[in-house]
Amino acid sequence: MQNNGAGDALQVYVDNFIVSPNPKDTSGNNNVGTLKNGVTSLINSGKFPYTNTLNFNGYNGYVTTVIPALKQPLFDSQFTVEFWAKLNAQPASSAQSVFVSQLTSTGGQQVLYDSYGNIIGSFRTSTGSEYMSLINSPLSNNQWYHIAFTYQDDGTSAATKLYLDGQLRDTDNHANKIKGSAANSLFFIGSNKDGAYIGYPGTRELNGTIDELNIYNRVLTDQEILNRYNSNTRCTDYS
Repeated sequence: MQNNGAGDALQVYVDNFIVSPNPKDTSGNNNVGTLKNGVTSLINSGKFPYTNTLNFNGYNGYVTTVIPALKQPLFDSQFTVEFWAKLNAQPASSAQSVFVSQLTSTGGQQVLYDSYGNIIGSFRTSTGSEYMSLINSPLSNNQWYHIAFTYQDDGTSAATKLYLDGQLRDTDNHANKIKGSAANSLFFIGSNKDGAYIGYPGTRELNGTIDELNIYNRVLTDQEILNRYNSNTRCTDYS
């Protein structure tokens, strides 16, 4: 989530696509984002000095948006999602804190953190099976972490990588498995469902902050991800 000034508490870049508290789309495709329920703006509290961000309440707050339809096919064969995250509280027992998700029953991907201390980046095939990269690395509350997840396939098999604080921590090759398309489905930030699970709010919703969320329709290199982690300023390179 990029933050350019006091009026922008949250921005998500997908090429030229931006979501903010006053949703706008600079791509000209008229795709807008929606803030849901318990999401609050934190002024001058982003990862970098003098930047703002949004805080998710861990109960029913999240953001929904849509990757422009013309760009969706570019994300079906390769992508990188990277962001900074800070937890306010740990997930409840057997629960998960979803950072970002575009997961459907027959495709898509998501990145989450569970109550066992696992950071998981996963994708789902067209048959509904889910495959993942996983690292066990408990995150402390009130501390910023940089997380990146990459996916690439050759039309038959896929490779996924998961990074923490600029370091490649897990690589998985998925023979004869590729991601199903998530075209026309919502992209979630802070949850993976449009509305908390009935009777079980907080079982997927993030209690914390996400900042500098960037989504690319290509796989960033190890060095590019390390550079993102080491940078002292927000990302301005979206090529």
